[in-house]
Amino acid sequence: MSVWQVNYECIFHFTLEILRYNMCLLFLLILSALRAAFSDDGAPVQDVEGRVGGSVLLGCNVSLPVKLVYFQKNCKKPEESIFVNGFYSRPGDYIHPQYKNRTSLIGKDSKEYSLKMWNLTVSDEGDYCCIVMTGPVPNTVVEFNLTVTAPFSIPTVTIKSRSDGGDGTESWALQCLSSGGYPPDVLNWTVFGKENSVLLQEGVSKSYADKHSGVWTINQTATFNCTHPANITCSVGGATSPPFSICTDTPSSPEYTVIIAVVLLFLFILVVVIILIRVCGRQQLPEVELATVETDQLKPADPCPAESFL
Repeated sequence: MSVWQVNYECIFHFTLEILRYNMCLLFLLILSALRAAFSDDGAPVQDVEGRVGGSVLLGCNVSLPVKLVYFQKNCKKPEESIFVNGFYSRPGDYIHPQYKNRTSLIGKDSKEYSLKMWNLTVSDEGDYCCIVMTGPVPNTVVEFNLTVTAPFSIPTVTIKSRSDGGDGTESWALQCLSSGGYPPDVLNWTVFGKENSVLLQEGVSKSYADKHSGVWTINQTATFNCTHPANITCSVGGATSPPFSICTDTPSSPEYTVIIAVVLLFLFILVVVIILIRVCGRQQLPEVELATVETDQLKPADPCPAESFL
């Protein structure tokens, strides 16, 4: 009997949990339906912008006394509405898991209520509304259009390949990479230099979003044909890379040909001078040694050698 009693109690509690959850959903659906039927379509709309990982504050003014105050997402679609947070008994039973432990309501028993959200993600973007019940029917006091953004990192440019294009030209393949941005943006190349340093081909941009934060990484490889030195920059979402120099040592460039010729001529002259100095030095060395020997032979003998005083 005890086993059957335990099973009965488990089934009873499980049934109560299901009923409580269904009642919560039914309560939200009823409120959403009433609000959609009786709310004022002329509720003011505020544009709010937040950064990924940052926080925002959504506030609305109310007239006391109030029965319920709560914030909801997807207000224009009652069947898709999400309860974010609110002031009434046991609000934690209704808060969507997406907003638990990172939302709070400020201003209880005051004329201004504010919803604070932190650790923002891309999925938080959308429309919100502040709903107040002063009577039997809920009323939308204010609506919010939340936009979430994230700045792209400074793009980095690297060399993928480099080859001789023939006819005095070089072909450079450069890759540009930038990450951490939202919304996704277009990658652009800019060439600073002579007109014959031209962009031959832009490769297909490869973009992907982080599955947790929703921010994007964008990279692209472009091929450049050049006969003169030029600087290249890459930009994504307002972030621009430092100038990257290409064709800095192109053999066909007239300016660099002259510089290389002058340097080679100087090195040749320097080598010739060093060789001449060494040859002349070796020719004078035997004459000096011979003169020293002859001088020593012509010296008179010492009449008083040191041994005579001993």
